[in-house]
Amino acid sequence: MTFAALAEELRTGDVAVAWSEEYADWSEQLLSWEDVEAKLGDYLVEVGLAEPGDDAPYDAVTFRLRLEDKLTAPDGYGQAA
Repeated sequence: MTFAALAEELRTGDVAVAWSEEYADWSEQLLSWEDVEAKLGDYLVEVGLAEPGDDAPYDAVTFRLRLEDKLTAPDGYGQAA
């Protein structure tokens, strides 16, 4: 919990690390959007949020709807008989 709090404080700039400017900018290590788009389809199939061959455009709304669908229990699940 301590490390999570420290990470948040570092992220927001409420805490600083002496000489940290000597280290690489972590954001430079992120994938470009073009790289993400190229890999997104296979990743979504791998995690079960898309079917193979599904070429539908993918955005935040679609992601949320598919994720909610996967996380919602089927009707009657968990109800006493």
